[in-house]
Amino acid sequence: MPVRKNPFYITLIVSVFLYSFKAGEEKKNLSQEVDPPFLTISTPWADSVFNTLSQDERIAQLFMVAAYSNRDEKHENELKDLIENYGIGGLIYFQGGP
Repeated sequence: MPVRKNPFYITLIVSVFLYSFKAGEEKKNLSQEVDPPFLTISTPWADSVFNTLSQDERIAQLFMVAAYSNRDEKHENELKDLIENYGIGGLIYFQGGP
């Protein structure tokens, strides 16, 4: 099946290619900017706590688990298990009351 050389498609392909090239150049320029202020602030307490954690504990701190206050005791026990045995980083409450 022969490929038709439609000028619209050729223009579209060239435009997408040039745009992606320009976007790549902009990303390079962004990486040369100054670091955000929060990266230059000293955090001795947080660093001291972080340094006491094992690799598994550091990974567990990255997890924020969905919690529902309108569920049964089984759900509460599952959350308690995640906190006590794995040291997850936090809970985010969705449905239910305070």
